[in-house]
This record gives sequence, C-alpha cells and structure tokens, in this order.
Amino acid sequence: EANYYLDDLNAALENYAKAISLTQDAKIKSLAKISCGWALLKLNKYDESLKNFEEAQVLSKENGLDLDDILLGKGNLFLELDQLDKALGFYDELIISYPYSLRLPDAYLGKANVLYRLSKYQESADTFNLILKRFSEDNFPSDLMEKAYFGLGWVNLKLGRPLEAIENFKNIANSSQDKMMRLSALCQIADAYQDTGVFPEALAIYDRILKDFPDSVYSDYVQYQ
Repeated sequence: EANYYLDDLNAALENYAKAISLTQDAKIKSLAKISCGWALLKLNKYDESLKNFEEAQVLSKENGLDLDDILLGKGNLFLELDQLDKALGFYDELIISYPYSLRLPDAYLGKANVLYRLSKYQESADTFNLILKRFSEDNFPSDLMEKAYFGLGWVNLKLGRPLEAIENFKNIANSSQDKMMRLSALCQIADAYQDTGVFPEALAIYDRILKDFPDSVYSDYVQYQ
C-alpha cells in the first residue's frame, strides 16, 4: 500500500502478488487483487486490470465480501476505455447496492462525468449538484469537491449558463491548494468573461494569471487570449 501511494506501482504489484501467494485468507486475497486492479489501471494496463477486478469479484461473492471498491474500479476502467454505458452501469450498481459506502462520492463523480460525456448535461449538472449538497468538505477530501465544482462549471458552460460557471470556477480559484487547479480555474473564468463580452474582467484575470503564474504552460495561451 505504501508503494502504491508513493506511485511506485511496479513495486506495489510485486508485493501484492507476494501477499496473494502467502495467504489462504479470502479477504486478503480479494483486497490484494482489487489493489492490483487499481495499480494496473493507473499503468493503463486495462486488460490485466479488468482480470484482477473480475477475480476479486468472484472471491468476494463466494465469501460474502462487499463489492463496492470493485464496482468503482470497473466503472473507472470502462470510463477510461470510453465504454460509457458500461461505466455508468457499474457506478449505478454501486450507488444502489451500497448507499453507505465510502466509495459513494467517487461513484457519483464518475457518473456525473459519464453523463457529461454522453451530452446529458442537465443530468450531469444534477449529479454534480447532488455531490456538492450531500458530501461536505468536512467529511470528504477537498479534491472531491473541487472536481465537482470544476465539472459543474463545464456543464454550466455547455448549458449556456456562463455566470453560474464563473461562480463554480471561482470556488476553486479562491480555495484550492492545488496550483494547477487554481490556474486552470482562472483560465476558465477569464475565457467565460471573454465569451460573454465582459472584456475588462477577462483582461484583469489574464493579467493576474501572467503575474501570479509567469512560467506556466498556459502563458502562451493567456497572451494569445
């Protein structure tokens, strides 16, 4: 697990494999296979990832273990493969079958992203709003809320609601601890102001970006805008 969270994924996979070989405990085997699935997913080894998730699902069903982590993994995997209907099915199964799972916010986030990519913008907006209403920052990681605000901003742009989108992006720009998230949010705000003809506001934010992030990958784009 330490290797996994340090992004030393190959070392993590080696140790998960050792754990599987050393135990007959179904729960440990299942957890290790699930973790292998996640590590392989991060390595873009989708076939191997799915194989581990499937094997973990068989073990878990045979031994009465929860499937929520497996369902989330398979949902994310099929989202990466752009098999959106399959991804949506796994997210919905998790949401319905495990209403108190700690994986529930991630399932809703995955579902909202799938709906966005399916061009079901109002349904996507409703799901992002549900996340923001139901899962407070006190109980769940702040990056979850940031992703929800960011996604909602994109959806509101698609729905022709630029002012609402600007407010969504401002939530990130004013509070995120992630430099790239703040930078990206500021670019979206400035672009939205420009698209709606509010040029002084757009120029002020573009200037702020160039001043606060002088060496960013967005510098050329911001100068062009």
